Amino acid sequence: MRIVLLIGVLLATSARADAAGPYPAPAYPAPPPAYPAPPLEPGSAPQLYGQAPPTCCPLPPQEPYRVTRPSVVYGELLGKGLLYSVGYDYAFSRYLGLGGSFSYLEPAAFFSPYVNLYPVGSTRSALLLQGGVQIVNISRANDDLLGNMLWDDVEGIDVGGQVSVGYEYRSGFLFRVALMGLFNRNGIMPWFGLTFGGSF
Repeated sequence: MRIVLLIGVLLATSARADAAGPYPAPAYPAPPPAYPAPPLEPGSAPQLYGQAPPTCCPLPPQEPYRVTRPSVVYGELLGKGLLYSVGYDYAFSRYLGLGGSFSYLEPAAFFSPYVNLYPVGSTRSALLLQGGVQIVNISRANDDLLGNMLWDDVEGIDVGGQVSVGYEYRSGFLFRVALMGLFNRNGIMPWFGLTFGGSF
């Protein structure tokens, strides 16, 4: 009799559990809402959600400074003007630029338009090849003129040229060093120049 009652109790308990359905899943806290990441500022690095922005240094531009800062105003020590010159040039691409320089060294005035070529370069540094025409106006023949191996017997306007190979560093600051050859109908003269300036 007791066995029959025990079986009846177990069957009744099982029936009530089936009627109540499966046990409910445990409640977990809901995840935080997903907010869109703020838009990136130009030139900034992508950040993971929740990370603080970098506090060190801005990323360098992807393009060379010859592209982002194409204009240059400079002063040249020695170089195309023999003793000094001032000039301006503009880079039309990472590979090509045009410019000109001017100097006055009694009794001669020098004007030198030129082409810049950058066959190899990184963001700031580049190999610089330069060549152009040199127009010299000498008011009187003077064998004391610096570089007189080319202009000792010249009076009036003389047309020659210059070619050079050198190194350029450009950011906001510009530095160039070059070995060059100046030439006219009298021959060719080896020379060199140092350039300092600013780019924008």
